[in-house]
Amino acid sequence: MEEVRWALMLKPRSCNYKKPSSMATSNSGRGNYVSEWFGQRIHPEVRLDYTAISGTNAGKCPFLSEVLHHQTNCVKNENSKGVCTISSSSNGHRQDWLVCPYRVISSSIVTRGCQLIFGLTEPVEPVPVPILNTGEELARFIETVNARGAGYVFFQDKLGGEISVIGTNRSPEMSFDITIVEIKPDGTGGFMVSRYGILELQTMDYHGTYKHAVSNLRDALRLHEDTFAAALRKNLGRWSGQDVEGPNIANVFKRTFYQMLLKFRLAGEGSAAAGTVLAIPQSVWDSWQPFLGAPELEDEAPGIKRLCVAADAPPEPQLNAYICVFDLDSASDCAVSPVTIKHFIRMSPERLAHHAFTEVPAHILHAIQTEESVLATIKQRLGQWWPIFQTRSPRSRRRTATTPSNPTD
Repeated sequence: MEEVRWALMLKPRSCNYKKPSSMATSNSGRGNYVSEWFGQRIHPEVRLDYTAISGTNAGKCPFLSEVLHHQTNCVKNENSKGVCTISSSSNGHRQDWLVCPYRVISSSIVTRGCQLIFGLTEPVEPVPVPILNTGEELARFIETVNARGAGYVFFQDKLGGEISVIGTNRSPEMSFDITIVEIKPDGTGGFMVSRYGILELQTMDYHGTYKHAVSNLRDALRLHEDTFAAALRKNLGRWSGQDVEGPNIANVFKRTFYQMLLKFRLAGEGSAAAGTVLAIPQSVWDSWQPFLGAPELEDEAPGIKRLCVAADAPPEPQLNAYICVFDLDSASDCAVSPVTIKHFIRMSPERLAHHAFTEVPAHILHAIQTEESVLATIKQRLGQWWPIFQTRSPRSRRRTATTPSNPTD
């Protein structure tokens, strides 16, 4: 009965959505739109299942509800309530950008990440710490630990709180997004914390607010009720995209890069973390290419890639650190788009730093030296205030050099 009960509760993951004969699509090449609302796909095509956002499911997060085994409200504030992803074309083509980390908390990113961090033979699903507050759930977890020799729990902001490293006068305080903890029997009938690992789920910051788009969706759902999906198809871009601004790509990269250099270094080092995984959407990985010099990937092992390394490059420590690149299958007929893992890329701080601070500056210097783009921009700007630097056409410059102008012209 337990399996049946959860099969019913996890209905949002199923593909029981029926595609209408006339499907409206927002084909706009520009603009930013709420693409998933309370887990339901609404852009670029509306595949929403009304029952998943109404009745007892109203205002609920299907992903938190899945990992906590009970209906759980969306934890975001009113201006962003229910927003999981934003659709933007900032990389030149339309992609989903993750804005809520709980969107993928019940996905294979977590199970595969747990496997790699702890060197397990198969993916394992860690459970959120708050679930152990229920006697039945705690008993089930204890049974798992005793039967398998180990069990895994995790802490996150709204799920037991973040785990932090205390700051000192020579190092900053630092928090882990998700801390996965290995629990083992201690041999005396009790249990012990064996190891821990770090899983970071990278979300994207957006300029501005989602307030207007969220208000449109909320009001439309209230006014149209069970015809909401049909009404949304007729007003797709206008309702889900009002005043939604673009992603803050450079800021997110700078904020993430420093922390990841530190957290990758912690992976497998002595008594520190057993491993570190940074999970980022395909859209974010694509946006990072200019910041990393567009590195090429090569196979390292089945299911694992690495950045290509020159034959004469010095050896690096084999840290247990990875970048997981994933995407949401927006073309799927499911109301809730499946999570697909693109790559697990083994990473090291040395390799990241090389690409960001050696490869990229080399490309910038080449561009400056071959195109004089910076000097040309400076001269153009000076011309706005200093006439001698005003841009003139080549024909005008030749005339000035060879034929004095007639003052009567």
